[in-house]
Amino acid sequence: MKNGKQKESAMRFSGLIGTCLALIAILGNLLLYDQLAAFIYIPALTFCVFLCLGLSYLSYGALDSLRALSALRLLLLRSSGLDAPARRAEVLAGNIAHMYAAGAAGTLIGLLKMLHHASQTTPPEWSLASTLVVLLPLFYALCLAELLLRPGARRLAALASIPRGEPEDF
Repeated sequence: MKNGKQKESAMRFSGLIGTCLALIAILGNLLLYDQLAAFIYIPALTFCVFLCLGLSYLSYGALDSLRALSALRLLLLRSSGLDAPARRAEVLAGNIAHMYAAGAAGTLIGLLKMLHHASQTTPPEWSLASTLVVLLPLFYALCLAELLLRPGARRLAALASIPRGEPEDF
C-alpha cells in the first residue's frame, strides 16, 4: 500500500515539474523577445472568464458554481471536511466545456472585429499580430480549462471516492 502512495506522489511531483518547465519555457521565450505585453490581452481573458461563469450560473445555479470554484483551493491545500465533493467535481467538469465555448466565442468576436477593421482600410491590412491576438481567447480558455478546471475536477472526484472517516493522504 505504501509503495502505491509513493508512486502516486512521485507522479504528482513529476506532473508539477513538467507544468513548471512548460510555463518557464513559454514565459522565458516571451521575455527574451520582449513581447510580453502582446501576449497579455485582458479583454479576451475577462471575456472567457465571465462568459464561462455566466454559463455556469445558468447551468448549475449560482450557489453550486461558487462552491465548486471555491473548492479549487484543494489544488494547493488539504481538504478540511468538504461537503458534496462529487457535485462540485461535476460542476467543474461541466465548466470545462463552458470555458471552451467562451474561448471559441471570443475568437469569433475577435475575428469579426479584425475583418471589420481590415475592410475599413485601403488597401485592406492583414497582419500576423492581429491574427494572433484573435486566437488569444482560445489559448486562454485552453489554459484555464486544462490547467485549472480539469485538475480541480479530478481532485474533487478523487475526494468523492474516499469513504467518510478514512484519512485522506493526498
